[in-house]
Amino acid sequence: MDENQHGLLVVMAHPDDESMGSGGLILRHTRAGIATHLICATYGEAGWSGKPPGAKQEDLAEIRAAELQEAADALALSGVELWDYPDGGVPREDQQQITQRIWERISKLRPRVVVGWGPDGAYGHPDHIAMGACTDAAVSAMTETERPALYHLAVDQPLAEFYREAMRLAGGDHALPLQPQDTVDVVIA
Repeated sequence: MDENQHGLLVVMAHPDDESMGSGGLILRHTRAGIATHLICATYGEAGWSGKPPGAKQEDLAEIRAAELQEAADALALSGVELWDYPDGGVPREDQQQITQRIWERISKLRPRVVVGWGPDGAYGHPDHIAMGACTDAAVSAMTETERPALYHLAVDQPLAEFYREAMRLAGGDHALPLQPQDTVDVVIA
C-alpha cells in the first residue's frame, strides 16, 4: 500500500445509509481525526418509509438531501458527494460510468480504506448491490500500489436481531429482510 494513502471513503446508495449502515464506523474514524469522505449515489427520492407527514412527494429529494447534510455535519464528514442517480434505479444506469466515477474519486482522494456494500446489499436492495459491485470493480481496477483496502458492510445475527427489535419498538410497519452473514471478518464495536 502506498504510504501517501490516507483516510476513509464510504460509498453508499441512499441518504440514511451513512447513518444506518455505517454511522458508527464513520464516527469512530472522524473522532480519531481521520479524513472520511462519503459518496451517496441517489437523493433517496423514493423514500425508505415514504414522505414525511405534510411533505409533498416532489419535495422528498430536497428533504433527503438536507437530511444527508445534517447527518454529514453530525458525523463530521470531511466531504460528501451526492450524485443524482434515480433512487431504486441504480442497476439500470450505466454501471461502467458509475464504476469510473468511483475510481476517479478514489484516485483523487487516495483513501487507505474504502467501505461499501457487499454482494447481498445487507438486505438485497438492488441499489446497494449495484453500488457495491461498482465499488468492488473500481477498487479492483486500481494498480496494486494505489489500491486501498476494501471492506464490505455486513450484518451478523446479533445486529439483525437488534434491527428487528428496534423496528418492533418503533412501531415499524415493515421489517428489513436483513441477510445475516455467517462470518464477519471485522466487527466495529
